[in-house]
Amino acid sequence: MEAKTRQRLSAWPSRGLRTGGLIAIGLLLGVLLFPEAVSPFVAINLTPSLPRGLYRITRLRVQPGALVTLCLPPEIVRRHDLGRWIAPGRCPGGKAPLCKRITEVGPGRAACGSTVWRVPEGEVFIRGESRNSQDSCIFGPVPVAWLREGVVPVWTQR
Repeated sequence: MEAKTRQRLSAWPSRGLRTGGLIAIGLLLGVLLFPEAVSPFVAINLTPSLPRGLYRITRLRVQPGALVTLCLPPEIVRRHDLGRWIAPGRCPGGKAPLCKRITEVGPGRAACGSTVWRVPEGEVFIRGESRNSQDSCIFGPVPVAWLREGVVPVWTQR
């Protein structure tokens, strides 16, 4: 009997793993139940634009490769019929910020398939990882002023 108890106990994860799991569950519950309380610190991405998961909000860095959040103006959302694809949120027009990767900082050029875009000074070209991403391939380069903050993955899944 004692050997079975020891065997069952050894099947439990280590104390550090359990603690980390409890913290992650608590953080996830906090994000889901009190999104406004944690929104200054954590972003959650549920779309295939970037790996789904939790991201820590950081200082904005406008450079190629940086992960950022941005708010699209309501007129862009309407013009490109993006409203049905963007969740409700805290941006103007009541939509959620998008999480994307900066691929080009103007001045420069960026390509989407056979289309080449000119990226002017003061604008960036943003891309998602999904082929169907709502990104600069649809609405073109965006002004740096539309960028809100940087994000760093904390917990993601593909």
